[in-house]
Amino acid sequence: MQLLEFEVHGFKSLYDCKLTDLQSINVFHGENNVGKSNLLEAMELFFRVLSLFDEQGVSSPHSFSGSAFQTHFGLVEDIFSWDGDRIITLRSRMLLSDLDFHRVHPEQGTHRISQLEIVLRIAQRRGAVEVRLTELKTEEGSVLSKKNGYKREPAEALMREFLSKFGFYRIRFDRRLTTESAPTGGRPDEIAPLDPSGSNLKERLFWASVSDDPLERKVFRQVLLPMFANPPLSLGTLQPVARPGAPFDLQFEAPDRSIPIDQLGSGIQQLALLGGMIALSQCWIVAIEEPEINLSWPTQKKLKGILSNMVADADVAPSQFFISSHSPLFEFHENFFKVEMVEGRTVVTLVPNKEREQLFDVFTIPEGRGTMIRSGNAVVLPDYVLETLGASQGDAIYFHRDGDRFQVLSGTQYEELMGPGEDEQ
Repeated sequence: MQLLEFEVHGFKSLYDCKLTDLQSINVFHGENNVGKSNLLEAMELFFRVLSLFDEQGVSSPHSFSGSAFQTHFGLVEDIFSWDGDRIITLRSRMLLSDLDFHRVHPEQGTHRISQLEIVLRIAQRRGAVEVRLTELKTEEGSVLSKKNGYKREPAEALMREFLSKFGFYRIRFDRRLTTESAPTGGRPDEIAPLDPSGSNLKERLFWASVSDDPLERKVFRQVLLPMFANPPLSLGTLQPVARPGAPFDLQFEAPDRSIPIDQLGSGIQQLALLGGMIALSQCWIVAIEEPEINLSWPTQKKLKGILSNMVADADVAPSQFFISSHSPLFEFHENFFKVEMVEGRTVVTLVPNKEREQLFDVFTIPEGRGTMIRSGNAVVLPDYVLETLGASQGDAIYFHRDGDRFQVLSGTQYEELMGPGEDEQ
């Protein structure tokens, strides 16, 4: 399952925004306060609203008081556009595979849906909010179900059930790994949902690791465990633990050691938080706000590879990422989305990666000038330096002390400098 297009009108600063040519990993770059998070919030609202419409409620609107609407959908502020527009329109076109339903509902039969288009309208009038599904289209139109003796069952009902539960999850920028409460006994009858802040992540991971739900165990074993056991991290097996009288915790198990996660750096803790939230969401589309938080430059590069590996595995969620970031390292595919604020409105433009340097000029070194040292003591060398050295990605760069200065050398230059003199050969 993947979004092919997403369109939003009237949501906060998003007056007329349409995303097309969406890929498996989509990156939004822009300055602070230009509306990147608003895009991800609009997607989240779209999938949450789908849960309102059961098979009997497609044509009928759903009404709320303003405060009830905000409470029902977990909103903390006014979502309508900043110029007073009281109507929000959300539209998506998505690609669905034959297996999307079967993964969640194995009792279902053959599926005949490849694309689905949904339009939602949210209107505020006199303090009340009305939600209506105004358009729903499928290419093939129906699903054959064993449950009803292979009678035709409306595809709309099944799609809404699937999408509202397993469609989309947003990982917020204010996430953090915390010390959690101690277990009080056996598995509780009801386990609290994963908190968006990550405050109960360790407990949820523990119960997922021993769950009798095959889907929950599958995403834990196939999404989270390989993330840390395989290259580039190769830290061992991430193991949730629950000891009597001690808080839920995480540790890494290797043949010769066991390391509690709080003894590792903040970068590894942040990766565990991200990986755990992705796995526990069980969602096919995941949005991540600022994945670079607390990550050094080398660790960001590792995370980039990890995310690519996740969407490459078609058997388990997720299949698509949306990322808002201030880091130039999160470069996927040929394009990215440039997000700007123009006359109080968020403008999103699909641009080629070659335009990245216009956004990240602080990471380049103009001729004869310096640059800022970023997290992880990282400096990105501009093209003219690499051309002068005859170096490219993956090559080694050497720094040779020359009194109170350093020379920047390529591998060949360094070997020539440090090689034996003529009288030693």
